[in-house]
Amino acid sequence: MLSPMLAGKVHSVECKVMCFLWFMGNTESVRNVADRFGMGKSSLHLCVHKVADALLNLAAAEIQFPKGISQWHSISRTFQKFPGVIGCVDGTYIPMTGKSGPKRDAYICRKGFPALHAQVVCDNNLKILDITTGYPGSVHDARVFRNSSVYQYLQQLPPNFHLLGDSAYPLESFVMTPYKDNGHLTSEQKKYNAVHSSSRCCVERCIGLLKGKFRRLKNFDAQDDVLMCKLVVVAALLYTLFSHEKELKVKLFQLRLQIQSVTLIRGPVVASAKRNRICHDL
Repeated sequence: MLSPMLAGKVHSVECKVMCFLWFMGNTESVRNVADRFGMGKSSLHLCVHKVADALLNLAAAEIQFPKGISQWHSISRTFQKFPGVIGCVDGTYIPMTGKSGPKRDAYICRKGFPALHAQVVCDNNLKILDITTGYPGSVHDARVFRNSSVYQYLQQLPPNFHLLGDSAYPLESFVMTPYKDNGHLTSEQKKYNAVHSSSRCCVERCIGLLKGKFRRLKNFDAQDDVLMCKLVVVAALLYTLFSHEKELKVKLFQLRLQIQSVTLIRGPVVASAKRNRICHDL
């Protein structure tokens, strides 16, 4: 699956994948991660780029917004309190502490630090259905949503299905938002807001789990926007795979078979095995 794109003479496919996972799952410096896996900083950068590009080819097949009445009904049944919900949408910030240059101000989010915006749509089982990233942190959630591909698709939804979004999103027939609390809400509107909030919190938990598994997203010290977008999407892909343990075991087994079918063992390892064999024969 990944072997053709990650084949190399120095580092094995397995080493590259493990290095990438450690890099994404921790906040260690690039130098420390490189030293941990016995490679230089430039080799680590190349490894991260290659693994990210290889995994991006799987993203379109693994992260898919539900299509068809049967899938919509299946998801909406999991939201027992709020009818017709096929997902929840929310935005989050990926801090870019290393961002500099004349365009840095455009990345300053409302919380006061440079960041990249990421929009996540998930179901009640915390499965990511869609992810949109690439906008600077200063861009409003509503604008990101209107410019996303999922917004165009949602306009084709039947009137009895919709997403749930917070007050930052526009009220549409396919996006249900809470009532603005101006102090004059009726008891029915207050109940609606309470049910809406309890149903929509799944997307906040999903984002929390995503950043918890891949802590690099909590503090990204690079300046490369393109690489950062790739890593955000790849993190969402791996999160989706890790959330389905049985499917993951099958994919890892297939990956192991492909890794074993390609001879990518480093020279020193082969030489050490040869020396040990001669030593045993003597």
